[in-house]
Amino acid sequence: MKKFFVLFNVLCFGLIVHANVIHVPGQKTTIADAIQMASDGDTVLVARGTYTQAALLNINKPVTVASHYIYSQNEEDIDNTIIEPMSEEMEEWIELSAQNSRIIGFKLMGSDFHTLNITSSYAEVMCCKFIGGKDQLSMSRGGGYVGYCYFENGGDDGIDCDNSVNWIIEHNTIVNAYQDGIEIRLQDKEAPLTTHIFRYNKIIGSGESGIQIIDYQGNSYREFYVHHNIFQDCRGSGFSCMYQEIDNTSEVYKGSLMQEKAYVYNNTFIGCNYGLTLSPGLTVLNNIFVHLKTMGIERGEYVNDDNDLSFIDFCLFYDNPVHYDPDIRIGTNIIMDKDPLLDEDQNLLSGSPAIDAGTEQFAKQGMTLEIPASDYAGIHPDFGAKEFGKDNWDTGRLAVVNAGEDQIIIAPKNEVILKATITGIIPNGESSINLQWSKVSGPGEVKFSNASGLVTTAVFSMQGIYKLMLTMDNGKNKTSDKITVSYVTDFVDRSVNVGAGKDVFIEAEDYRYLIGTVEVISMPGASGKVVRTQNGQNKRACAEYRISTQSAGTYYIWINGGGNKKAKVNLYVAFNKSANEQQIIGAQDVDFGTESWRRAVFHETPEGIYTLRIRAEEEGVMWDRIFITSDAAQQPWE
Repeated sequence: MKKFFVLFNVLCFGLIVHANVIHVPGQKTTIADAIQMASDGDTVLVARGTYTQAALLNINKPVTVASHYIYSQNEEDIDNTIIEPMSEEMEEWIELSAQNSRIIGFKLMGSDFHTLNITSSYAEVMCCKFIGGKDQLSMSRGGGYVGYCYFENGGDDGIDCDNSVNWIIEHNTIVNAYQDGIEIRLQDKEAPLTTHIFRYNKIIGSGESGIQIIDYQGNSYREFYVHHNIFQDCRGSGFSCMYQEIDNTSEVYKGSLMQEKAYVYNNTFIGCNYGLTLSPGLTVLNNIFVHLKTMGIERGEYVNDDNDLSFIDFCLFYDNPVHYDPDIRIGTNIIMDKDPLLDEDQNLLSGSPAIDAGTEQFAKQGMTLEIPASDYAGIHPDFGAKEFGKDNWDTGRLAVVNAGEDQIIIAPKNEVILKATITGIIPNGESSINLQWSKVSGPGEVKFSNASGLVTTAVFSMQGIYKLMLTMDNGKNKTSDKITVSYVTDFVDRSVNVGAGKDVFIEAEDYRYLIGTVEVISMPGASGKVVRTQNGQNKRACAEYRISTQSAGTYYIWINGGGNKKAKVNLYVAFNKSANEQQIIGAQDVDFGTESWRRAVFHETPEGIYTLRIRAEEEGVMWDRIFITSDAAQQPWE
């Protein structure tokens, strides 16, 4: 068997600090007794051996229960540290009920029912082997992180998610599940939206689907990102959308009415019966469908012209009896009947038509996706699960830092607390970790209260958009992560769709960001309110609008603006990137009529999500409406 495990997890920095270690069987003869003895943050370290559980093993504290694998990185520590049920009739006999509880590096033997259940909103299961049982890992109203595990011969599903909340499931191998590799039920849940990420997994030989999402009525406020997975030789669909029909979970290839959005991209579907069945909210990009038994993509019975917001583009179809249902909504960037040139591990070979054939951006009908540059090696992403020339499936991944979420600061406040985390288990004896925050870009100075810490306050001298970086150096390897901090006068989260034959007017006050010494006021003759620079402004005095282009091409951006009897009025306009900024001369005495319109032209703009930035350097410069069109002859006053 190939090695599937690495020394890797996702955890808060506080869990890395070496708290007390309780040895089993050295200090306590059972794992349960050691958990009872432990305090928050402690590690229960279990020696090799077989540990038979006569009752539920409940990790009900924020502690780590681990084999010596966390220090040795030796897979034999997993294979020889075994937890098993005393009786085959025991139900869900391991439970993670505490927030931030963790189990790492065990071989877990199944019963006739369920093996492990996560019932807290965040717990972690890493580097474990699940052998036999029914549902091998469940999330019952739970969530968290499941990574680098191996699931074999589950009697029902490898992973079962009922009423689950936020989770990441990555770098797992699920082999020969009797029904589904992972089954997800969309039971009713209130807002807020939760995010569910399934990536870098291999699902082989499932009796039904690789991943099955079972719809219930209404919107459960969940969003799914399914990417860089291999679905191989599943007897049903690789990816299945399924409507709840009298508790039937057997694949019927009808699709579903699922209202939840799902982004299915950069996957390889190979040797399954069907590749994918649709729901109205699916976005399907950069996938390979090859050697399927019946069909690549099935629209099903529940998706129709009235409810269909799904979209399929940038995919390769090869050696399938039917590539896709002719009624699906499909783009123009499809590769048909060309061999993707895959090796036995589904790596792309040199010369594959899938290399650099994908897209990194997508925006259509409220569905938006941006693939980070770190996920691909070439000019564009490849098709399929494995990127040519980049080992994004590397099982020897090093510990890395996560700089945290992007932040927005609204003036007059000019500081923010940054909270980073470290990804990776730090073994005893490893050299010390050095951390360093720095500014990558931005208009002013940034002062860090603790530039060498995971948690620091950052103070900004000037409004604008900043890129900050946290670098970690452990003496052997160096890794870094970046975040964006937007220090602005005002922020409203909104965007505007343009293109595909659609012209649009934007009112000046419908900005996303307002930066610098800018005011929004009423002026005679304006269609609404205007944006005007004030005294003491600097080059960062501007408004930014978020634009989603629905088609690639040339965009003509008209701005109705100028100054107040100035000899010269300059407006600066950038679209997509700052480097393409253009200067236009505004009207000297603006009355917001026909003579006040000015135009900037931006060629070769791809489909995607971009910033339109309008700024001025003189006081008293103002603008009212903005008009965006892809028609060179169209004028805003017509």
